Amino acid sequence: MPTLAFSSVGSKLSLSAGVPATTNSAGFAALTYTEVKEITDLGALGPESSVIMHQPVNENVTYKLKGSKNFGTLTIKAARAPTDPGQLLVIAAEVSNNPYAMKLELQNGTIMYAQVLVMSYKTGVGGQSQIVSVDITMEISGAIITA
Repeated sequence: MPTLAFSSVGSKLSLSAGVPATTNSAGFAALTYTEVKEITDLGALGPESSVIMHQPVNENVTYKLKGSKNFGTLTIKAARAPTDPGQLLVIAAEVSNNPYAMKLELQNGTIMYAQVLVMSYKTGVGGQSQIVSVDITMEISGAIITA
């Protein structure tokens, strides 16, 4: 049986300085996006539920319940290219307190949208035989919409 796995080659991350009028795939698709170039690692994203603990004093037991969902943090690695329009938008988003719209296009055609807060754009110089890089951190605010 053939594998259902597919490569990340060809995946693209893009940002829009706006946020959608409606938080559905049509609202996100209506925005204009700028691709962030030179990305070498897009990291991981997706929901993770918090744990709510209940410890009644009349029992020697901890009960656990599922709490709120956090859709994650993208930790992106890229070659530093501050003249790239996409990286310029990342730099502007890091300075801003406003959410930006993110579009992640996977190689198999899946598109994922979310609102993000760009928390960091850190330069990594590294050693003699390394590319000057950046570590970009984006906090996902709200649900991820898959189209």
